[in-house]
Amino acid sequence: GYLAIPGATPPAGDFNKTGRAYPDVSALGHAYYIQLSGQVVGVDGTSCACPVFAGVLALLNAYKVENGQAKLGFANPLLYKMAAEHPAAFTDITVGSNDCTSF
Repeated sequence: GYLAIPGATPPAGDFNKTGRAYPDVSALGHAYYIQLSGQVVGVDGTSCACPVFAGVLALLNAYKVENGQAKLGFANPLLYKMAAEHPAAFTDITVGSNDCTSF
């Protein structure tokens, strides 16, 4: 499998290979429109989804700072706590693919 492929994972100190090896969060990664060299083009993939989720965290941090609170820091503990206390706020994606290459 994936975890057995040499070089497929980050350095040992940055990755817990005894864990699930799946992302804890995700965002839509298909049909984002950007401006590239003066043209509007559609793009796909994690290059879109990762910045979207990072932007969500940045907005949450900005809100907290504006209200005199500490930044979120490592978000996973908070996300898992929220999921346990309010499961309807999350959707557990258990099937699908990441084939976003429609071009």
